[in-house]
Amino acid sequence: SLDMLIKETKSTAQVVSSTSQSLSASAEELSASANQVSDNIVQIARGVENQAQQVEEVRKATVDLRTLSRRGASEAESTARQTAKAAQEALIGSQAAQEAIDRTTRIFNVTSESALVVKFDHAEILLLPDVSHSFPG
Repeated sequence: SLDMLIKETKSTAQVVSSTSQSLSASAEELSASANQVSDNIVQIARGVENQAQQVEEVRKATVDLRTLSRRGASEAESTARQTAKAAQEALIGSQAAQEAIDRTTRIFNVTSESALVVKFDHAEILLLPDVSHSFPG
């Protein structure tokens, strides 16, 4: 019957309308979720970009630190060489000073020996010892 057919069509139309509204609401929720996921991806991408910049800054700082360390090591090696050279020169100077002291002592001794005055019959005689053995060469 036609009434029944109209009632069934009306009932089916209401079910279709209700389902359509549910699908529309689900689509809106899905769209909102997709937008949220998209926003999260953008935030993650920004975070990754920031981390990449920080890693690059750390890398540059590490390179600078390595360069400074190498320069410092090079300067330390140079200082060590200069210190060793200065120590060698100080040793040579010390040896030269000791030789000067030894020679001055010999000169003093020879002078002291040469100054011996012997009094003989109220006359003074200056005795000069042989000093040729006191000086090298």
